[in-house]
Amino acid sequence: MLKGKVSSTDLDDSISLVAHLIAISSLYSLTHPIGPALARSASISYAIGPATIFGTALYTEYIFYVLTFTTPSMSLLKVLFFLGASMGRSNGILHSGFGI
Repeated sequence: MLKGKVSSTDLDDSISLVAHLIAISSLYSLTHPIGPALARSASISYAIGPATIFGTALYTEYIFYVLTFTTPSMSLLKVLFFLGASMGRSNGILHSGFGI
């Protein structure tokens, strides 16, 4: 930031950081019913993994993870989340078998 102005790079970093934090929280919530220790280790491994370097720029990685790890209870909303993930990254098409 220079002289109080927000640059597009700062905004990109903020979006990626917020999406990363939401993805970590969603992963923890998703794995917690299996076991708290597993949820904790999965979240920590995800947070410090080598792919976190992509969190410094606006890539679709973390938005894809947020839409993938967040599992709403309503079926239509779940389909919309998977659709959004598929639109963000081409490998999101693999989610098509999980909507059932």
